[in-house]
Formats: sequence, C-alpha cells, structure tokens
Amino acid sequence: MATEIASLDLLFEAPAAQPGEQPLPDLGSRAGARPAPASSTELLKDRPYIVDFCDPSPTTALHAGYLRNIALGHALASALEAAGAHVARQTQIADSGRDMGEAIAGYLHFASDTDPAGAREKSDRFVGRLHALHAKEPQESPDLADSLLKRLASGDREIREVWQAVRDWAVSGQNETLARLGVRFDRTIFDSQYVPRIEPLVRLALAQGVISAAGDGSLTVDVGAEECLPLIGADGVPTRDLRALTIWRSLMTEMTDVTLVRLTSEERRDNLDAILQELAPGAPSYPTAVLHAAVVTDRDDGPGGESTLLIDELLDMLSGSDELQRLAIEERPSCAAQDLASMILMGMCLDHPLYDPLPITPERVLDSASNTGWVLARAWMKAWDPKNDGGPLPLPDEEHYRSLVAQAQLRPLLERTVKTHDVTGLVRFLARIGSWYMETDTDAAVGRIMRSLLSSGLGALGLIRPSE
Repeated sequence: MATEIASLDLLFEAPAAQPGEQPLPDLGSRAGARPAPASSTELLKDRPYIVDFCDPSPTTALHAGYLRNIALGHALASALEAAGAHVARQTQIADSGRDMGEAIAGYLHFASDTDPAGAREKSDRFVGRLHALHAKEPQESPDLADSLLKRLASGDREIREVWQAVRDWAVSGQNETLARLGVRFDRTIFDSQYVPRIEPLVRLALAQGVISAAGDGSLTVDVGAEECLPLIGADGVPTRDLRALTIWRSLMTEMTDVTLVRLTSEERRDNLDAILQELAPGAPSYPTAVLHAAVVTDRDDGPGGESTLLIDELLDMLSGSDELQRLAIEERPSCAAQDLASMILMGMCLDHPLYDPLPITPERVLDSASNTGWVLARAWMKAWDPKNDGGPLPLPDEEHYRSLVAQAQLRPLLERTVKTHDVTGLVRFLARIGSWYMETDTDAAVGRIMRSLLSSGLGALGLIRPSE
C-alpha cells in the first residue's frame, strides 16, 4: 500500500473534468493554500423556502412514476438546508377529484366489509387495488363515482366518513414508503381544504375578465394558440387546474416572503402562472420557480395509464440483492441494507438532465454501470469499512488540512446548486470522487477523509439521514 502522504498526494488523479464540471480536489501540497471558506450555511442563512414535490394521488401506492420527482425535490430541499435556508417540504394531495370518487366506489363495491388490516394488505395498495377494480368496470349511467362525489359535496355524512377513511389509508401507506426513502413532509395540503375558496376566486376572475363563461355553465381561460383551458365543466365540477389555481392564489396572499419551488412533470401547469399574474398584476406569483422533470417507465399499465412498478417493490428488490447484502453493515448508521437501497434508488434519479426522460426499470435499477447510485453506495461503504476506524494516523495536522481542502470543493458546487436549482453538478462530482476512491488503493486516513466528504455531500443531496 502507498504511504499516507503519497496516497493523499495522488488523490484524484482522475480524468479531467468535463466542460461545466467542478475539477476534483487536489489534496496534495499546502503550497499556495487559501484560508478555509466560510461555512456553507452562510449562503442562504435563515432564508425561508418551501419545496413542493411528489403531489401524489390518494388512490394508489407510490409507483415509479413518482420516484424522480421525489428524489429531485428531496435533494433540492436538502441542498437548500445545507446552504442555511429554513426549508419546509410540502406536498399536495388531490383528494377532491374524480379519482377519489372512483376509489370510494371501488371500496363500497368490492370491500365495504373490510379494511387494509382485515385484508392483510398495505393500506395504499389496498386502496389502489380497489380503485383499479372499479376503473375496469363498465361505466354505469349515472356513474357511481360522480354520484358519490356529488353526495360528498352536498355534505352527506356517511360518504364523507368513507371518503376520509379511504384517503387516509392511501396517505398513510404512501408515508410509509416515503419514510423508507428518508423523506418526510412538513406541510401537507389537501385540495379539499381549499374547495370553499374556489367560488370567490371564480367571481374575481370573471369580474376581471380573466376567465370566460359559456352558456352551458362551463368556465374556460384562453391560453393562446386558439386553445382554452377548462376550469369548470358543464357538470359544474372544478377541474384539477382550477383547484391548483385556488391553492396557489391562496399561498400568494398568505406567504409573501417565502420562496416556493415546485417540482412537476406537468408542463401545462405553466398556464396557471399567466392566470395568477392577470389576477394580481405585479405581485410575485407562486410557485416562485417550477421545475419540470420528465419520467418514463416500462410498465405503464395502471388504471389511469400510470406505472404499476411500485417504489416499495424496487426497494425490496435492492435490499434483497446479493451485492447489497454483502455491502451492508446493519449496525452502522446509514449503512444498513435499507439505507443503501434508498441511496441507490434516489441517486439513480439525480445524475440525469432534468428535462430528459429517465427510464426507470428493474434492470436499470440493478445495473451498476448506468446507475450512479451504486457508485455512491459502494464508495460510502468503503469509507465506513471498520478498518478505517480510529483516531488520526501520523501527521494529523496534514490529514485535517487535506480534509478541509476536500470539504471546500463542495461549497462552490452547493452554491451553484441552490442558485440554479440543479443538483446534477454536485451528484456528478461525488460520483467521480467515489469512482476514484473505489479504483485506488488507499489507507485509513483517506478513508476518514472520504467519510467526512461523503457525509457532507450525500447529506446535501438527502441521500443519508439528516440525524446521522
């Protein structure tokens, strides 16, 4: 093995950085050393942020179609926190649309005498299965889902109790999956909370000429190119866009000093920003920034065209794989098989241009050549090998200095990340440093430096638990 100093002097003799990438750090000589930079927490010190992501339907388990949105939203929120911001993770639950009516109908039709515990089924999968069963049934006239929603809107107590139970089952199961990924939401917004605000907003928009009413009672808004966005159909039911518009309008008036970033895969929601600007000219609109993350999966055969490949299934597949079982050290924080499965699955979603579709398949998840998450997990576990335990080796001052140099490389990357809302540069830097580490014969001193560096970097991406 190379000596300590030699191994550190040769650290990061890796391929040169590609255009736009941060060079790997030089942990060699002190010559020309600069003072250590200020703490990264000074970048956005105490600035308030909300990061809105996931926004699941309360009628299904979390499938692969949500994964990239969750990974990117959680990573950006974690980066903002690492830069010193006060961050609230927010999600919106569409609990008042037709999907909800279909889930209630499925429960009443197929399982009204039981519940998830009685069915021995995870609660979100229980709801998703019943929703899918109803969706496959021939539509009746009048439609059961629509009639249930009308009864709910009229205040029917019995239906409201069923609606709340079904919704809460789905959300509870989804939260279990999110916890496996290390994700927790500070704010959960339900569409139903804002339904009473829809009518006043519609009156305001009609009075200002922002939206138009048709003879059949429907409401639309002109979005250009001879297209109209429906807000209320002839049946009088508000569309998802109108419900979203109501939520954003409310947040604009309630949180004027908060920067709100939203992750979505629905580019048509850009139309809502123009409507909000017309309703309140000159006011800062919400979300402050909208990031679009396209996603593609290989099993889009759910009742609404969504993926049936579940995040829980992917986590189980990873945590049970032979290689991950060999890597894991169950008694060490953030080193258990479940921790590594989350790191690999979430990490896979971060090393990819935001606007490009990302195939999420079991084969890609397990492919260590194309999945950056595996590089990060292997480097993390090599750093936490017990042979790297202990106090500093000889020349502790030199080791400490070089650790500071390595940490200093993260600050400009973190600064770029929070300015651009793009985590790609940071994750690629960590992947390159991890690849070098895996390919190089190093000693315990380098292992401890890598522990520190990866703890900071992976923590800033939300890939290890913040409490550890």
